[in-house]
Amino acid sequence: MSGWTAAVAELNRTVFETRSWGKTYWEGVRCLKYPTDLWTYQEIIWELKPRLIVELGTAYGGTTLFMARILDAIGSDGIVATVDIDVSQRTAPDHGRIIWLEGDSVALRIRDKLYELAAVTVEDGPVLVIADSDHTRGYVAAELEMYAPLVGPRSYFIVEDTNHYYLNGPGETPLDAVRDFLAIHREFEADPKRQRHLVTFNPGGYLRRRSDVLET
Repeated sequence: MSGWTAAVAELNRTVFETRSWGKTYWEGVRCLKYPTDLWTYQEIIWELKPRLIVELGTAYGGTTLFMARILDAIGSDGIVATVDIDVSQRTAPDHGRIIWLEGDSVALRIRDKLYELAAVTVEDGPVLVIADSDHTRGYVAAELEMYAPLVGPRSYFIVEDTNHYYLNGPGETPLDAVRDFLAIHREFEADPKRQRHLVTFNPGGYLRRRSDVLET
């Protein structure tokens, strides 16, 4: 992985093991994110000004609320559609930009709803997809195949928790699914500049759709 040296991998292991990421809050709501990844999220949102952010995996909803507030700050008409199989953990308040969906992210009912939202959002603009639900190779592979078509040129499909590859070894991790996907879908590429802050949950997981390659 470009820029992912042994020293950087060890730094990430050390930071991960502090469990500090479990005590990250936005407006009092847990995010379960590194601040460095949240910073990268807001950079991407500001650059893209997405009309729809699809978040697969809500948990407490802190990241959901964070992204809605960033859309507020940039004056976007975008919305956040967030999906979780169990919404009982959610503590984030309602927000006019957020659509809360309960169900399995790869269920056809959820897929159809998200595709419907992508088709009717008020302003033309990019769709940003973030997969942060079941961190297994097969599940992430299914999410990639199901939702990558929503992502237009220069936008992103962000696969969270690819760091499991370095923490637990290869085989059944989100990064293994990413590598399988990229081997087939040349229209996407990992964007190493999105991990320039070094500490990240998502090494190799910031997947940018290229504008110079047709879909395979």
